[in-house]
Amino acid sequence: YDSPAGLYKIGWEVEEPESGRSRVTVKVTVPFGCEARLTLPPVQADSKGNAFRDNVFQDNAFQENPMFADVREGVCFLTAGDYAVSYEVENEKEKERQDK
Repeated sequence: YDSPAGLYKIGWEVEEPESGRSRVTVKVTVPFGCEARLTLPPVQADSKGNAFRDNVFQDNAFQENPMFADVREGVCFLTAGDYAVSYEVENEKEKERQDK
């Protein structure tokens, strides 16, 4: 989005294997002096945003990622800067297999 304050950018990629877990990569740019809110579906979070830190991103590298410095009710509140994260989610084929 080309705002009067600068260009907001968001990009994502989903790598879907034949079975197992899909890898989601998200990149975001927030222009200088601006803010943004980001929700990363299909990640579910409790009212404190704990799914981002405790359930999905158990690795310390994710907990230290500035994208997750301010998470409230599952929403990342971002200030100006460039952000990136890559994480895994259960793909539909694996989910169907586990439900049987």
